[in-house]
Amino acid sequence: MTKLDLTNDFQLLDDDTEAVTLCRRNSNNELFVEIAKRQQVTTQQANSGEGHAIQADAVWHLQLPLDEQVPQIGDVILDQQKNRWTILQSQSLFALGRCKCTTRELRLAYGCHQLVDAIRPVWDDLGSGPEVVEWTAVCDALPVSIRLDEMIADWSTTPPTKQLIYEFVLSEMVPLEPDDRLIDEHGNSYRLQSLTQAARIDRLPIAEAIREEAP
Repeated sequence: MTKLDLTNDFQLLDDDTEAVTLCRRNSNNELFVEIAKRQQVTTQQANSGEGHAIQADAVWHLQLPLDEQVPQIGDVILDQQKNRWTILQSQSLFALGRCKCTTRELRLAYGCHQLVDAIRPVWDDLGSGPEVVEWTAVCDALPVSIRLDEMIADWSTTPPTKQLIYEFVLSEMVPLEPDDRLIDEHGNSYRLQSLTQAARIDRLPIAEAIREEAP
């Protein structure tokens, strides 16, 4: 990580600045930006048809050296509260020596306020066929949004049974695999069925999983 020791004040901005980290899209490159200014923070109710609760947008001004690449669409500004602001628009204000970025905090926008752990089964044949011998951690305390997507009833059994399919909006892409489990804060287990990568930078990946009944 490169640290920039920037001492020039923003022109036309007050002193209410903060340090942030600029995370480049599709790479591990991070840039520590000592002087950044957050403006025009907007939090409002979003279209319920979009599958999320609120819209959390902000305009950021970043003071970068002239030889530094302008932030790109899809880059992320990580603030001191660990909020991740995805850049939707970026403009170089060359005369003022800074960049203006329109951003959205997708985890807030999609209501990712619940935490899950992801675990993966380890299979082995101990003599009577393949069986799960242990579970390994894929990730811990991943912020997600969980909602019931579908309930399928089976009336052929007595009593009737049901299958509950839940949608998980993931705060970031995680390399999940078939048969992984998602464990919520109450200890409920969900067996992964599908994982869909976000189609746009202002969307988050979605997993579908079946809730497992406690034995």
